[in-house]
Amino acid sequence: MKDVFERGMLSLVEYADPDPEQLQLATMIIGRLYSLFDTDGNGAVDFVEMFSGLSILCGTDQVGRYKIIFRMYNYNRDGEITQLEIAQFLEGTYEVLNSVMTVATAAPPASW
Repeated sequence: MKDVFERGMLSLVEYADPDPEQLQLATMIIGRLYSLFDTDGNGAVDFVEMFSGLSILCGTDQVGRYKIIFRMYNYNRDGEITQLEIAQFLEGTYEVLNSVMTVATAAPPASW
């Protein structure tokens, strides 16, 4: 189920024709979205969870967006963000940025 979700979300991102950096960042975020949308924790994102999550992310409900951001950091869902969870999030972000920078510096500009 998770792979179907990730492929579907990634196809939406690819439709916007992102550059490689944006695509890699979107891939990382999509992986976290699945667990965030799975609000009942049963390992599957049903119709209601999917569209509830999308409406919060895309809607104007600022409090809802803050809750989603909080849940992105709160990996174990205990209601508190620990230093370890912040470190995990930052480490993942660093890994993505590092790999993007490695690809960007290794590849010659398209105009060459």
